Amino acid sequence: MTYSVASNQVHEFIKQIFPFNQLKSQQLHTVTTKCQLVRYRTFQPLFVRESMPAQIAIIYEGKVRLLGYDQRTEKPASLQVVGAGEILGWVGLVRGVPCEIAIASTEVICIMGITQSWEKEVPHYLEDRDNGLRSQVTELQTQLAETREQLTSAQKQLPIAQAQLQTAKIQLATAEAQLPKAQERVATAKQILSTDKDILERMTPLASQGAISIVQAQQRQKVLTRYQEISSSEA
Repeated sequence: MTYSVASNQVHEFIKQIFPFNQLKSQQLHTVTTKCQLVRYRTFQPLFVRESMPAQIAIIYEGKVRLLGYDQRTEKPASLQVVGAGEILGWVGLVRGVPCEIAIASTEVICIMGITQSWEKEVPHYLEDRDNGLRSQVTELQTQLAETREQLTSAQKQLPIAQAQLQTAKIQLATAEAQLPKAQERVATAKQILSTDKDILERMTPLASQGAISIVQAQQRQKVLTRYQEISSSEA
């Protein structure tokens, strides 16, 4: 039996399910235009192995048990229980052979009626997706070519960098070898500076005394000269 629900609810529900979530808005609208909700009672079959599915079913509410056919026992065998959002019937439609067994485990509401629009719109989606993938591949190829150019440039610069590194190592080794001699020269210079400082300190008092003696001698010379001038005038 059919089940009434607002069409926008069906639209919002389907657009969250792959691959419908990949469709454009107009494509999705086309897919959901003729959809309707169908209610199944508990244990009522949705699909049987002997019949080709007329359309796919999307579980809206409830649980459905999927079964496979065991050729050894020639009986159905339980595979799994699926719930809301699961798409049923598509395997048989894709293969063109009836192969699915699905039975309602609880009372189930399914979205039905999208077979024709599915067949029309999904190829458009696949074409759009392929175009998008081609664009991504082209972009990746461009990035790969740029990476290869950068790698080639780096490989060319590697010998130069290695030579510069070797030169730097030699300079470092030379500086390390010269360091003890430089330290020795610094120590010698410090010692000479200390010695000169001691000498200067000892000579400072002597220099002061010598300066005083010179001044005194000059004064005595002046007195003697004056005395001689006075003696000459008296004579």
